Amino acid sequence: MSTQPEQQNAAVELEQIANLLPALQRSLSVLHERECETHGIPVEEVQCVVDSTLTKGMRIEPGKIPHIRISAVWAFDCVISDKSELIVSALRRAIKIAHARMRWTLSHTPRNAAEYIESARRFRLCNPESFSLPTQAFRTRLTVKMCDPMTDEVEVRENVRVEELEDVQREMAHILTARVYAHEQVAELLDTLTAFKEAQKHAQITSIDVVQLGPTQVLETINYDV
Repeated sequence: MSTQPEQQNAAVELEQIANLLPALQRSLSVLHERECETHGIPVEEVQCVVDSTLTKGMRIEPGKIPHIRISAVWAFDCVISDKSELIVSALRRAIKIAHARMRWTLSHTPRNAAEYIESARRFRLCNPESFSLPTQAFRTRLTVKMCDPMTDEVEVRENVRVEELEDVQREMAHILTARVYAHEQVAELLDTLTAFKEAQKHAQITSIDVVQLGPTQVLETINYDV
């Protein structure tokens, strides 16, 4: 028979688990997403849920979208025992098994369709913070604006795809460079600055003159051997 102190300790642990349930779900959702990406498995094809009614380990439920149910009690014990690597290892195996063996093709029967719809709806309602379609499901287009601060020349490109960004930036920089150097005064100034930087790289300092102009003003002159 369980003693009263043991029952009290169990009650305290259950209360701690209940308070930490949202944090456990968020953490395991992140681990689940990373493992899916590592193994090339679409995140939306396997779902991960922390289950407070499961006493230990994990359970894989088959379906169009298999569900990996992770015991909240077991996950909590792993965390406080500093054995989080057990969760990662078990989750990795469960994802592979669920994706390879536990998926079934949705048939056209009303019963299977209804089960899938109910399962998907229940998961979205239980995981409003972590549920998200993958970024590949959406179309991302960027507007890129590049500006030269000296001449206020601007180049703008719209509807740029993310994977095209670096190439578009290089092309825009080339176009803006041609415009900047089309201004004779700006071109001369840039050449002067570049020459000064190059001279500093190669020339040797012969002396540094420091003149105190006032209580808070100092004039420092660097002399180079040219």
